Amino acid sequence: MQSVMFVSLGFYNYDEKIKKEIEKLGYDVTMFTPIGKYNIFEKLVNAFVKGKYLEKKSRKRQMKYLINNPKQYDYVFVIVGRHLAPDILKKYRKKQKKAKFILYLWDDIARVENFNENKPNYDRIYSFDLKDVKKYGFEHLPLFYTESHVYKGEEKKYILNMSGIIHSSRISVLDKIMKKYRLDEKKCFIYMLGTKMIHYFKAILPGKCKWMSPKYIHIWGKKFEDMAEKMKQSKVALDVQFGSQTGLTMRTFESLGSHTKLITTNKYVKEYDFYKYGNICIIDKDNPVIPDDFFTTGYNAVPEEITKKYSLSNWISTILGKSE
Repeated sequence: MQSVMFVSLGFYNYDEKIKKEIEKLGYDVTMFTPIGKYNIFEKLVNAFVKGKYLEKKSRKRQMKYLINNPKQYDYVFVIVGRHLAPDILKKYRKKQKKAKFILYLWDDIARVENFNENKPNYDRIYSFDLKDVKKYGFEHLPLFYTESHVYKGEEKKYILNMSGIIHSSRISVLDKIMKKYRLDEKKCFIYMLGTKMIHYFKAILPGKCKWMSPKYIHIWGKKFEDMAEKMKQSKVALDVQFGSQTGLTMRTFESLGSHTKLITTNKYVKEYDFYKYGNICIIDKDNPVIPDDFFTTGYNAVPEEITKKYSLSNWISTILGKSE
């Protein structure tokens, strides 16, 4: 049996989903998250010392679970790798004499500070971002949806689904759409996850934006399966990409698997084969314009062979299969 060291990102429950999918393909998998789990107290300390606390913690974990781990692997599969110390990764590469090192970027490299230092250690590099693919010659591989997001006839009881990690653009675009199209918030699923302490303080302070409240801003995320169910029960999902990011978000593919229409600020979605079926509305984040019937008409079926291309199982098969 071939073995995989899976260096995960530590993002929600996607790590476990990916690990299980690799195991389903017959691999023995060791999963390691460089930064590990941390509580609110550690987060406060880390903010106070400008990131040094978690950096030190991460180095200790990398020494313990990578350098001091005697097991030899066939593959070392890394997602993003922003927390991997360049000197430690270089040593680990030398130690893993037979392993193929594979990197998947589901962030643009401008946000991966150690990328140039770590790049020589990888045999293959995949990216979700067409801009980076064209500029740096990476292999293009979009993100995916999981089995939890496969639509099975669930009732579409929510008009709009806005869920994900909070950032200012998401709040602003949501507010514009809710007001302009007079959407009933009781018929919408709005759930945003705060990632910084300032988000929690803003949520309880007076005079804030309506959506910056404990009703919509949360410290701990709901279970993965619960969020997937909410997506499958939604007619439309709102997707606002971070900054200048051009790669398609996870939300894009989860809406595809869930038979949920999508409003997105990412114009690059037009370059994908599932765009032409009329389920996607591209908006300007400063002045969103949505067809009058977008919230009321049903989902237009996308051929199964196209939808399945973006499943997690196909994503894993592409990464490990092409690397054999």
